[in-house]
Amino acid sequence: MGHLNDNYLLAEGWLELGDFREAELALQQLPARARATQRGLRLWLRLSLALERWPEIEAAARQLRSAFPADISLILHEAVALQQQGKGLQSLSLLADNARYFTGPAWPQFLATLESCAVAATLPAAGASLLHCILTSKEQLGELPSTSDPARTKPEPLRFGRLISR
Repeated sequence: MGHLNDNYLLAEGWLELGDFREAELALQQLPARARATQRGLRLWLRLSLALERWPEIEAAARQLRSAFPADISLILHEAVALQQQGKGLQSLSLLADNARYFTGPAWPQFLATLESCAVAATLPAAGASLLHCILTSKEQLGELPSTSDPARTKPEPLRFGRLISR
């Protein structure tokens, strides 16, 4: 156990110092079983984020989300990794499926990621998910009356012309 802990500590130290090569070497010296633990995956995710290794970010975030499905940082990391790999529709789907976890101060970050992924995806195919999230966001921000409000007025049509033409 001491050897594993030493390698975890070495990797954490090298990551803090910004020496990603040494951090990677320390992580690679761990047995596969130890790299697959929560601690190992979180360290691998930090390293992959620093090096912008999108497939590795996607894989580590997805594995960690299986244990922590409501962890919004993992959802965002996976969504951005998908988008960076040209998987915009998968990214939008991931965000739409997990929108319920983004409340309060996390909502603006969710919207920024959603917009970025929508631009990368083809909007006609992503329209329903995107429209639902936008209307929900406007409602949460107080720009639309609540859906439970019987006096709710019909919102103005949303215009995506600029986004579609990109």
